[in-house]
Amino acid sequence: MSAETPEGAVRDRYANAAQAKEDSLCCAVDYDSQYLEAIPDEVIEGDYGCGDPSRYLRKGETVLDLGSGTGKICFIASQVVGPKGRVVGVDMTDEMLEIARHNAPLVAGDLKPQLFGELFRVLKPGGRAVISDIVDSDDVPGNLQRDAELWSGCTSGALREDRFLRAFADAGFYAVRILKRDGSPWREVEEITFRSLTVEA
Repeated sequence: MSAETPEGAVRDRYANAAQAKEDSLCCAVDYDSQYLEAIPDEVIEGDYGCGDPSRYLRKGETVLDLGSGTGKICFIASQVVGPKGRVVGVDMTDEMLEIARHNAPLVAGDLKPQLFGELFRVLKPGGRAVISDIVDSDDVPGNLQRDAELWSGCTSGALREDRFLRAFADAGFYAVRILKRDGSPWREVEEITFRSLTVEA
């Protein structure tokens, strides 16, 4: 990955994708069309999600969307949870956040084990996490981990599926269940398959 850090590679790639659509950045997601009608095209076109956790939300819930990008899931979630709910989006890419902030008034109406631990810590008792992410079938070798394009493209930074699921339990979550597992892989690199997985805990 030369002198570039994984975080820097991701930030740069998503910053560029906020300015010019990159079709191959992540897998296609089939969102509920009724919620898309209220969302500006700029937000929809800048979306690079790998699943739709908003399908599993309930009215009145408080939602924290990590890696919220242009805010598409946040804007969908705000419609689902309604006026008694609350939605917070967090992203590290200023260009993505700028698109989300600009459009928010129009719509209103490893590091991974640390992440799971923080999710568990900030949830209220009885709260739940619903996460959509890319998982892989095997350990990603070092040469792929050092590839900036694969890292920033939701590929070489993915967790192996069994480790992804175990990370919830290791952090203290219980009742971990798979809500959706794409049958067809999104991508295959050197015989390692990558697919979208949505999990609730």
